[in-house]
Amino acid sequence: MLGQRWAEGLDAFQADAGLERPELLRRLRRLAAAEATGQRGLAARLGVSASYLNDVIRGRKCPGDKLLRGLGLRRVALYVRRARRRRG
Repeated sequence: MLGQRWAEGLDAFQADAGLERPELLRRLRRLAAAEATGQRGLAARLGVSASYLNDVIRGRKCPGDKLLRGLGLRRVALYVRRARRRRG
């Protein structure tokens, strides 16, 4: 049963074309809550330390490549043109 919930939780990440950071953190919190052993169990499954995962969930650190890979995600940078300021 736990394996199925884990797979369903990961599917929530992989179903989207992209996630902004606040949504990624919300989903990480939900996935940790669904894990029988909480953040420690989720961290172990993702191959990262529990303290690092906690820092990411609290917004103190950005998710790194190892954590993202464990979720089936990758980081993509997006650059957009700034709006021009009006003078005068």
